[in-house]
Amino acid sequence: MRAFARVAVLDDQKKHLDIIVRALGKAGFGAIPYLVEDGAVTPEVIEPCTGLRLIFSDIHLTPTSGISGIDNIGILGPFLRKITTPGPYGLIFWSKFAEDEADIVQTLKDRAQDLGIQLPVFFGFIDKNAVLTDLDDEAEEVEETTPDNFRNLILSEIAKCPTLRAVMEWEERAFLAANAVSNSLFKISENSQEDIPAGSWLNLIAYLAQEAVGRENAKIDPLRAIDNALLPILEDQFRYSLPNNASDAFDQIKQKLAGGKLSLPPGVSAAKLHSYYLVETLSNPSTAHQLRGTISVIEKDDFDKFFSQCFASKWRSLMLDEFIVQGHNREIFVAAREDKDLPERISPCLIALSPECDDVQGKVVTQRYLLGITLNIEDARFCELDGKLARDALHSIGRVEYNGSEKIIIVSCRRFLAIPASVVKTMPLTPILRLRRATIDELSHHYTTYTRRPGVMRFI
Repeated sequence: MRAFARVAVLDDQKKHLDIIVRALGKAGFGAIPYLVEDGAVTPEVIEPCTGLRLIFSDIHLTPTSGISGIDNIGILGPFLRKITTPGPYGLIFWSKFAEDEADIVQTLKDRAQDLGIQLPVFFGFIDKNAVLTDLDDEAEEVEETTPDNFRNLILSEIAKCPTLRAVMEWEERAFLAANAVSNSLFKISENSQEDIPAGSWLNLIAYLAQEAVGRENAKIDPLRAIDNALLPILEDQFRYSLPNNASDAFDQIKQKLAGGKLSLPPGVSAAKLHSYYLVETLSNPSTAHQLRGTISVIEKDDFDKFFSQCFASKWRSLMLDEFIVQGHNREIFVAAREDKDLPERISPCLIALSPECDDVQGKVVTQRYLLGITLNIEDARFCELDGKLARDALHSIGRVEYNGSEKIIIVSCRRFLAIPASVVKTMPLTPILRLRRATIDELSHHYTTYTRRPGVMRFI
């Protein structure tokens, strides 16, 4: 399992570290403690902490950091680089020395690029003296403030970025919904006649995995099988387990919406947003081309051979017949035989779309790929006329951003390959994107209009 936490704490005094972690727990913020000893952080941060949204840090992390802030940044900077993921988080300093906060914040901002860190969405400060009473490094006991008071101090700092608080509350709802699904299934399994509840629970989860994708597929990929089994209930639980009262964290969103219809923020294009909602860029694509919804490009070395064997046609002829509209632009396209950039601007791709009903029955013997193209925005004129594609069997995924440039993806719902599963791994394909589930459903709906598929199985 990956390291997962929403709050982390960094301090160079073991006693203070223990106190703030305990106080955070009482206030409802479970935290992972990190102790600075002789300039090293214990435990060592091996990988980023998924889900991290708040980091509490003492300002002075070395004996000399009160003299030189560079000493402190030398510890805090690498710690932030190692523990954070590319996402929003807030950094709250807690210290007896409020007058040093501005200097350390500015130093961190100035050196962020050199340190290779993403700056927090807000900087906060909590006075140790407001959290602890009788605060003395030599004192045997230190009294903590009440949990409610400490929680209010934290929330007042998070209020500097209301959007982060709103996101944290949404993430909490998602976690609680998943937790409720697991609890409900465990409760059901307790009613069985087996003597060991854990064994009954295991049997129930395994049965649901089998029913979701079929026994053989569940054996090959139990994680995906559990996803298919539990996600429908999770979505339902998440949608209808709304809080009684909307949090004030969402007040700023309501104020934004009250000002009239909004447009996209500067720097965020529709294509960039589509690249989040319609597709996902694959971070580790080496073996993903056979997974449902994966978009793969064909390796150039085997380009001509691939189309001759699989489609009995050269790529240029196939592209002309399937994707290019009739009319003046088609003539321009045909005449562009010497345009060496054209294959780069309009290039083929394959979209994995094996029949789901075969997956459920556990008897996928072939892998189905639909033929598609990726093209630059300026070349859309070759494939569209008056807002319509060359033929009804074509389906536009839409405009997305890939490798820093905007592309349009168009899929043919009548040109496809059905390849034996044993041959799939030898195909010269490089996965680049994956369609989101809603996008797959939309494409599948269009596909069934033009290609007959088996019926959906029902289980008793």
